Amino acid sequence: MTVKCMYFSKKYNSKPDGKEVAVIQNSLKPVDMDIRDLAAGLAQGCTFRPAVLKGKTKDSFQFQELFAVDFDHNSTINETLKLCKDLKLIPVFAYTSFRHLQVDGEHRFRLVFHSSRPITDYVERDKIQLALMRAFSKSDPQCKNADRLFFGGRQLICENYDFCFDPDDIINRFYEAKPSNKQQASINNKPKAKRKISEFDDTHFEKIEAIRKLDVAAMRRLLGFDDTCNDSNDEIKNNINLSFITTPNNVDIVTNIMGKVKKRFGIGINEILTLSQGNQLLNILDFIYNELNKQSTDTKLEISINDNQDYTLNSDLESDREKKRTNNNSLFYQSTFSPKNPTSINSKQNLFKCRHDLLNYITSEIDLFEFLGVGRGYFPCFLPNHSDTNPSAHVYLTDDGRQVYRCFGCDRSRSIIGIVEELSGCRRHKAIEFVKNVYNLELEQSDWVIENQQILMDSINFLDSAEFKDTFPEPDRRISRSKQHLKSILMSFVPLINEDLQINGRPLFFASYSQLQNVTNIRSRDQIVRTVTQFTALKLIEKLADETVPENVLNKSKSIAKSYGFRKHCNFYSVEDYGVSTLSQSEEMAKLLKNKNVRSKGISREMFLRTFGDNKEEINKIYPQYKNENQKGTSEKSDALTLEISLIIVEQIDKKGWTTEREVVEILKPFYKSETVDRQLKRSLQEILDTYNLSRIRANKIVKERYKIDSAGYPFVITQAQEC
Repeated sequence: MTVKCMYFSKKYNSKPDGKEVAVIQNSLKPVDMDIRDLAAGLAQGCTFRPAVLKGKTKDSFQFQELFAVDFDHNSTINETLKLCKDLKLIPVFAYTSFRHLQVDGEHRFRLVFHSSRPITDYVERDKIQLALMRAFSKSDPQCKNADRLFFGGRQLICENYDFCFDPDDIINRFYEAKPSNKQQASINNKPKAKRKISEFDDTHFEKIEAIRKLDVAAMRRLLGFDDTCNDSNDEIKNNINLSFITTPNNVDIVTNIMGKVKKRFGIGINEILTLSQGNQLLNILDFIYNELNKQSTDTKLEISINDNQDYTLNSDLESDREKKRTNNNSLFYQSTFSPKNPTSINSKQNLFKCRHDLLNYITSEIDLFEFLGVGRGYFPCFLPNHSDTNPSAHVYLTDDGRQVYRCFGCDRSRSIIGIVEELSGCRRHKAIEFVKNVYNLELEQSDWVIENQQILMDSINFLDSAEFKDTFPEPDRRISRSKQHLKSILMSFVPLINEDLQINGRPLFFASYSQLQNVTNIRSRDQIVRTVTQFTALKLIEKLADETVPENVLNKSKSIAKSYGFRKHCNFYSVEDYGVSTLSQSEEMAKLLKNKNVRSKGISREMFLRTFGDNKEEINKIYPQYKNENQKGTSEKSDALTLEISLIIVEQIDKKGWTTEREVVEILKPFYKSETVDRQLKRSLQEILDTYNLSRIRANKIVKERYKIDSAGYPFVITQAQEC
């Protein structure tokens, strides 16, 4: 389920102070994100504002889907969640705040509710917030401002992502108006914000019918792609070369004209005209001619088409044009002046070298408003199984530039491909083929791309083979629970293979951790980082150092990271062809990690620094963007806790000859959170063992008898090394 709110992704470990709050206020941006990702982010210290504001003031309110209620005292988590069930008012998720249990053991937490429809009227929004606070009488009165800033916290305490509340029901059940209150009266006297309602254009219903029938010809006609030719039934076939000849100062004018061409005809400056017949081309030329004549600059446009019969169209900036048949097998359409030192802007074919680029073009570049015949406001939803009498659908632009159809009534979000699937009832690949045919899009992959796609697919299949399990037993055991995640990541790389993006003959990939979370369905940011790091340490994938990445690609990645305020850019990856010659190192590394007591939950940069501190070269391969930080070593804070843990372990061994990790956690529980000590133990254990000549062994029957260990099962214990 996707929701829209304002969000800041920086994670805090404690409540931000004044300066940090100012940074947060200036960094909040409207985002569209999965409700699960939002919950996970807030549980890790990120910040959000439930309302979407156009500016920074209350008057800039646009709409709101989420509502939050705070609890700071006089209530417990279990008591409040029971009340939610009694009231039949279920939060979509809830989480503990930074100060939970830190002041007199009081429970401090936050419930977040999801409205079944977006609220665009701030008067109605305020009523909902007050109604929620009256339903939960022990909630914090300070949260009456519905669009206030809410900090993150530490832990999710409930997750009900499919639940939405009915705004009208909440207001009817819990809201009590207070007209005597001057402030409330002032709010009520303000004009209500009206939602912009849009009407369908004249082609909408025919387009929907064409999509249902997957009728390419009808759809092209409705979009203005006239595939008939008045002068001849012969086709003007492909190989069209479009060139503007202009001065550098006029490039922006030409780009603007081609932007208008793309919007009207679906053909832009970064595409080639792969038209199958002649009338559409003449329509485009007529449009460009009129646009050129509106400009005060002199520009020359040349178009040549290889065909048996062509045309010459000459423009001398007069109102009438002369069309003549010629025998020179070329089509010219130009203004009167060709300047010195020309600059050429050439369109490219609608050919794509990798499937990812093709799909990205379909979802980001095609005008969804024009495709559906809808306006830029709200309109009745036309998806199946939804009789929408109150316009609740609209098309919006995501932060990464994709146009998405969203209906708040039936809670569905669809890309252009998803819409075709829904309306026609076809499978995804058929929907993609339909859009490709409508817009003359083609995927043309080189032999190199096809070969490397097959190599990657073979590697994916190898992971599931008996040969992999027999030949590389340690990596197989090591990734037994995360093998599906590795396969998902590799599968996501397959459509990204592009001959223009390679290093040393191998495909180059780049992906953010958020993208990899979506691919693997791993909710926790920390877990996806640990998972990818383990794959890197095992040599199953390779993270590339900045100096090995093509400069233009690296600079683009750094620019994107800077725009979002991230300290590091996304990682670049490469994958070897899995086999004996490439995975032998994986077997050796898996054995080493086992011998060094490295567990998946303890994987971190600090753990590798403490466990392999003398091998900075290997650590830099695992964390190539942290070379400078790796030289500095571990933090003073973690060093201090590691020392405390070490002293407890040594003390217990001196007393009885052995101890366990659980015992150490219990001893330090009055002073630290259990998860803090447990995490530090996993990161520091091997360093402690090496420093104090200790070993971590399984307490079998002999060991249990030797140390008089009275416990069920055969736990791991820590003892002096010579006792093993």
